[in-house]
Amino acid sequence: MFSRDTQIALLAGMAAGILFAISAYSVGGGMLLMYLPSLPLLCVGLMVGVRRVFIASLIACVLIGILTADARNALFFAVFTVIPVLYFVHQALLWREDNNWYPVLSILAELTLIIALFFLMLFIVAGNYGGLQTIITQGFSSELTVADPEVSRIMNWLITDGSFLLIACSGWSWVLTLYGFAVLANALLKQRGVPLRASLALTPVQLPAWLLVVVLINGAAAFFLQGTDRFVAETVFLLLLLPYFLTGLALLHRLAGRWRHKVIWLMMFYILLIFQVWIVPVMTVIGLYYQLAEMLDKHRQIR
Repeated sequence: MFSRDTQIALLAGMAAGILFAISAYSVGGGMLLMYLPSLPLLCVGLMVGVRRVFIASLIACVLIGILTADARNALFFAVFTVIPVLYFVHQALLWREDNNWYPVLSILAELTLIIALFFLMLFIVAGNYGGLQTIITQGFSSELTVADPEVSRIMNWLITDGSFLLIACSGWSWVLTLYGFAVLANALLKQRGVPLRASLALTPVQLPAWLLVVVLINGAAAFFLQGTDRFVAETVFLLLLLPYFLTGLALLHRLAGRWRHKVIWLMMFYILLIFQVWIVPVMTVIGLYYQLAEMLDKHRQIR
């Protein structure tokens, strides 16, 4: 009755819907499970195309509404999972005129902007309830019980003055998790020889100039504004630095291609990255420098 591709989409939609419904009732691993439904959707998209992802997403949304008995969960899933997945798959399968796939780094930069727009909508909606910063402070302070006074001081700063950092980090984790699941999905498909695109590896490309403009505007706003406006600007500014961090990683991987035992060196780097947070701003600055250097070089060629 249904074609093979449609059957795959139906099964993937059911899997995504069930996984999200489980996360809605989960207490311990809810956040981790909330990201997981993107995996079956990405598998379908990278195997049979974006149209089948749309079918799978519809099935998942209907199933989520039924299993959780709450249409708001289906809406949340549609906005925060379906839209990013559809966009990623659509862009990842674009074939450009220069006989190359659309760069993954460019996709993630555009996806970061979409996530930033989602957060801006949340800021607007939360304004009717005292503001997103107030909601975060009240939500976490009631559950915050830490014995160590130093840790308690840091946690209190994070849920009050530093809550913009929590939101920006959640945006980073959102984009990075989606990309991680996309790489995993493509690797699984490669084992069966059915991916539409051979690789989703990051390669350094010049990021769009509009990204730099938006980052500079939000950086200036975060410095000069006060109150809620400053909070919003700080959040968006930090969130939009993600593509520059990824550019730094892409440059590192390109450099590592010249090394012997590059896999071991890269594993050591990522282990170090987990324990040494200062590496993140360093890689971000490298990515920003790369864009500026490329822009200046292009300007000289035009002259």
